[in-house]
Amino acid sequence: MRVLIIGLGNMGMSYDLTDQNTLVPGEERRTHFGVIGTFNHYTLAKVIDLDKSKVRLAKQLSGLELDTGDIDLAVICSSSSSRIESLKTALTYSPKAIIFEKPIAMSMDEINQIETLLSDTDTKVWVNYHRRYDPDFQKVFNEINEIQSINFKYSKGMRNYASHALDLVMTKLGAPKSVQCLSIPESIKGDDPNYSFVLNFDGNIQATFSGVIDPAYDLWELEFQTQSGLYLFRSGGIEKLKSEAKDGAYYRNYKQLTPFQPTNSKLVGGLRHLYKDVWRVFVQGQSFENYAIKKSKQMEMIFQKVEHSYNNENKLVDIES
Repeated sequence: MRVLIIGLGNMGMSYDLTDQNTLVPGEERRTHFGVIGTFNHYTLAKVIDLDKSKVRLAKQLSGLELDTGDIDLAVICSSSSSRIESLKTALTYSPKAIIFEKPIAMSMDEINQIETLLSDTDTKVWVNYHRRYDPDFQKVFNEINEIQSINFKYSKGMRNYASHALDLVMTKLGAPKSVQCLSIPESIKGDDPNYSFVLNFDGNIQATFSGVIDPAYDLWELEFQTQSGLYLFRSGGIEKLKSEAKDGAYYRNYKQLTPFQPTNSKLVGGLRHLYKDVWRVFVQGQSFENYAIKKSKQMEMIFQKVEHSYNNENKLVDIES
């Protein structure tokens, strides 16, 4: 499949560059440019970026002209503020598939515009919530059942970092019924604030999202409390830890949680497996549910309700109202 990348920033290419502007080894790559280069059945055909020095570097690193031929797959890694224009550009090539970097957009109006632009096409759409594609992460995640509560701590934006966790939480519990913001005015900063909020799901299950303001590190830590113990995903999901309840673990007549045990600590490599998923759909005939736009609209509705709660003295808000 011939690939177009629009945007050569962090997830487009930059995260895979060394200080000498060479690519990191294949097994360490986590950008679209880097991962595509590890496959035989993907060919990078064209790259677009406003920074022409990045385009020149991409040509140098790939050894390809990167500006000719038909396009099968378009990858949109441009900034969220330019997603609509990037999609319009991508659609001029009539791609069979599009991968969006998350978030797909920053407002419901933008998502609706994206949906309209795609409505007259047969283009299949993926969003890079890479943990849902990573087999090592999913192996542990799929063990989790009988959930009682969820806690998530994050930095780097509700629509940016927290959307990854919301995607996973909704995979387990479906859509929440209501939300209540917990943030104070002093904590709301930037275009994508780290809101704190509680989501209420069927079965009296709550998921608490705690936005931490300006930590000196990237924070993404997701915990599931279940009937039998705790599951904790730390450092973005690299550390996958499990604690089981055991009779007499510390005291007689008490059933308590045992120390956390690592299940595995492999790097989250879901982007590579997302590209495998695209290949299986188009070449091997794997079934495909084009859920990305619908799920994105559900998530944006939740984020809007968080903001509505915050703007109304943190009152409880029904999701569907």
